[in-house]
Amino acid sequence: MFQNQSAADYLFGAEHSQRSFARDLANRESNVILLDEFDKVSSGFYNAFYQLFDEGVFEDRNYHVETENLIIICTANFENIEQIRQTLGDAMFYRFDAFIEFTSLNSDAFNRIVHDVVTEIWGELSQAEQSIFKTKSDLVNLFKQDIPYFQNYRHAKKLMRQFVYERVALHSL
Repeated sequence: MFQNQSAADYLFGAEHSQRSFARDLANRESNVILLDEFDKVSSGFYNAFYQLFDEGVFEDRNYHVETENLIIICTANFENIEQIRQTLGDAMFYRFDAFIEFTSLNSDAFNRIVHDVVTEIWGELSQAEQSIFKTKSDLVNLFKQDIPYFQNYRHAKKLMRQFVYERVALHSL
């Protein structure tokens, strides 16, 4: 989202009646904020976060928001700490309290994913559609064979949903 003028308006404040980060921050229902894909933010927007990360204060044209006990989680797609520092620059890099490295999911995690996604899909199917696959357990066991091919949760979910709904569509022809 942070790539254009509307992002600048959202972050730095535009008209008082318009939605803004400060307004959303002031009206939040949780003390946990997720800034997903923070590595995609244009570096010109980093200065908007300096005071928030340091002092728990965020200001735009219209609002002054003081946060207390706020946890900010920023996700990113960096290969290592050095790449983070290089990309963000020291001014932003040193404002982070901790870095948690992503590790690939193991087979136990993918087994849980398969079970959870199949349960979700199974609940969406009519009884007639469920009968195409015999039982929910049969479908779970079918996907467990594919675990070595799944790259991550999104990939696994996409492939499982695609498989099931292609079979449903072919069966209804």
